[in-house]
Order: sequence, then structure tokens, then C-alpha cells
Amino acid sequence: MNNGLPEDGLPSRSWEIMAYAIDLFEVPRLSKFTGLKPAQIYRFAKNPDIYEDACRNHIDRAQILIRKIVEEGGEEGRQIARIALNLIAKDCGFKVVNTKPAIPATNSSCSEFLELFSRLNDLQMSAKKQDNPLVVGAYTDAASDALAAFLVRYTTDYQEQGGIVKFCKTKPPKASLRSFWAKIRNFKNFRK
Repeated sequence: MNNGLPEDGLPSRSWEIMAYAIDLFEVPRLSKFTGLKPAQIYRFAKNPDIYEDACRNHIDRAQILIRKIVEEGGEEGRQIARIALNLIAKDCGFKVVNTKPAIPATNSSCSEFLELFSRLNDLQMSAKKQDNPLVVGAYTDAASDALAAFLVRYTTDYQEQGGIVKFCKTKPPKASLRSFWAKIRNFKNFRK
């Protein structure tokens, strides 16, 4: 069955993947382990540009669901979508990676570092709770994204400030008399 499947190259659309599955497993076997009727399997593998009776297959439906989770769930939705995709991919030895470029959330290296620290803390807490590896993986990915954003912010600040990054405004520690005399004693011992 070739419903407009490309003659050369790999399938890249959901219906092409279903047509590939038909070729690979044959319809009776595919029907047996998916629980779908043969007629439905054939409709899933038809090119919707050519056949009117083609319909959305499970790949299309999962794609729509995950996209809606990302669109309406914000940052948490992105993390949950990544977990869902990794859940699907893990049995095949794959892992989903973020292709969205790192964009700093703040306008200072210090704030980005604090964000990174917060993400690392979330990761540590998740691991301490013995969360599912997919959840810990999502926190690991978030920490990695925060690290990349910190590097972007730091590099930008470095270039804009002429090679000197004003990282965080902190007061130098006050010198105590005790530390002053300790330094004098160390200096006397050094001379001996």
C-alpha cells in the first residue's frame, strides 16, 4: 500500500509512519497489538491530501494534546510535555532535548545565578523525595536550561561591561581586631 508515501527517504508525517507500520507488521498483527480494526488502521495510514476518508491517527492526537498542554500550561506545561514525550521515548532509548534557545529571564548575572540555584534546589528536592526518574529528569533539564540562560546573560554582561562582570553587590567582611592580631602573629612566625 503506497498512499503517496515518498519513494526515497524516511517517513516524516504521521500517516506515513502508520503506512510504514503496515508494511513492517502487516495489518492483522498491527490490529492485534493496537486493538484497532483493520479498516481504521488503513484510514490512519492514508494521505489526507489524497483521500477523503483519511482520519487523524494516534500520533496526530498525541501531538495535539501535548501542544495544548504547552500552550495553556505555561512553563509547568512545558515540563509536563517533556515528561510525556520522554515517557514515550524512553523504551526506545531516546531522550527529548529542548531546542528552544536559552533566553535569560532576568537582566543581571546575579539574578540568573539565583535562578540556577533555585532550579538546582528543585532538582535536589525531587531526588531526595525519590521521585520517578522522568520527573527528576525534567528537573535536571530545567537546571540545564537555567545554566544555559546564565551563560548567555553572563556572556552578554561580560561583553557589554568591557570584560568585567559586576556579579553581585556584596559588602566586604568587616575586619575584626582579633583577625588583625592573628595576621600579625602569623607574620612574626613566618619571619622566624
